[in-house]
Amino acid sequence: MIHAASDQRRVLKASRFKWAVLLFAGAVFAMGGVLIFFAAPGGRVGGIVVFAFFGACAAVAAIQLVFRSTLTLTTEGFTFTGLGRRVTRRWKDIDSFVAVRASALSGVVGIRLPVSPEQASGVRRAARAIGGYDGGALPDTYGMTAVDLAALMNDWRDRYANLT
Repeated sequence: MIHAASDQRRVLKASRFKWAVLLFAGAVFAMGGVLIFFAAPGGRVGGIVVFAFFGACAAVAAIQLVFRSTLTLTTEGFTFTGLGRRVTRRWKDIDSFVAVRASALSGVVGIRLPVSPEQASGVRRAARAIGGYDGGALPDTYGMTAVDLAALMNDWRDRYANLT
């Protein structure tokens, strides 16, 4: 979801709907773990594992609902927030952004860093070869497709990388 826009600054916020659905699904499956714990013969360990995993998923979704992730684009660079973490990068420190399929239903935007052959470690080269990016990924797509968000980020980088 786009919240504020201008030529100098643009703020995108994570979808509340997505996190609400994940909260609901996590809570339902966590309750399934409780049922397994009490109803299934010999299912105590399985019930605890299911409850713990999906309970943690529901907790993360609840936090994301309350403390919504944002992506702020400025002429200097971009800042993304999520789960109490704030990361700022300058446009000139980025080579490009790539859309990467994370699963059959979703994608992420990977960050490619500029690198000379002398700087590239084996791990970094492997990360780029396997995943298509080596500088991490944005934590959300902010209501856009990964392809559209990567195009938007590349557009801003192309416009402002030489200004900073």
